[in-house]
Amino acid sequence: MKKWLIRSLVITIVFLTGMTVEGCTSKNTSADSNGILNNFDGDPRTQSYVATDKETKVQYLVVENRNNEEVITITPRLNKDGKPMIDGE
Repeated sequence: MKKWLIRSLVITIVFLTGMTVEGCTSKNTSADSNGILNNFDGDPRTQSYVATDKETKVQYLVVENRNNEEVITITPRLNKDGKPMIDGE
């Protein structure tokens, strides 16, 4: 039981540390009305696209590193009222 608790705490701390580090980075990305993304930082090492969750149809903006295909950030696309954009609506 104690071993399980320690393992859970370590995993939680590592996860939260990773989320904090990733959350502190920033990329300026936006989508036009056709869903085509524009990288405002002009960095050729990154690529951006819209990903749609197959189950919920929620759209996400994804920015990833072209060199090693690591995801830099994922954030939901929001409507003007702050609700997530749903594919097909």
